[in-house]
Amino acid sequence: MIGRTATEVFPNIDQSFIEISGRLALTGEPSSLNTFFQALNKSYEIRVYSLSDNEFATIYIDNTERLKNERDIQYFTYHDVLTGLYNRRFYEEKVRKLNTERNFPISLIIGDVNGLKLINDVFGHLKGDELLQKAALAIRNSCRSDEIIARWGGDEFVILLPKTTCGSQRF
Repeated sequence: MIGRTATEVFPNIDQSFIEISGRLALTGEPSSLNTFFQALNKSYEIRVYSLSDNEFATIYIDNTERLKNERDIQYFTYHDVLTGLYNRRFYEEKVRKLNTERNFPISLIIGDVNGLKLINDVFGHLKGDELLQKAALAIRNSCRSDEIIARWGGDEFVILLPKTTCGSQRF
């Protein structure tokens, strides 16, 4: 990279990198940005520093794995690992946010998987997990995309239906 221009090293360079490099050349103040290089399929933090009046250095920090881990943490903060449905934490936060007049009436469906303990005891927890996954899929397939489905815990599921009334219907 030494002695080459940014566009020689990275022909499809992000325009914001050129801008922070230009700002550095004018002000001498270090700068940084986060960018994704499509050709490499990687995310980088790029830091630009002034070495002297006519020189600057650029440090590329591959943060692809860190960003993936952050996305995973964000996902699993609000999703159940086994079923992929929302978890109780997400559900409780959503209920607080939806508790406004414009979302009324709100209907709630709560159910559980009968016999899960027996399945776990007789056939093992892997079969019990498989049953929970199938139940989650069946629930997801029978709900609309705007309905909030969560695994409440263990074998319990809850469906939150804003702007809906179930009346006395049975499911």
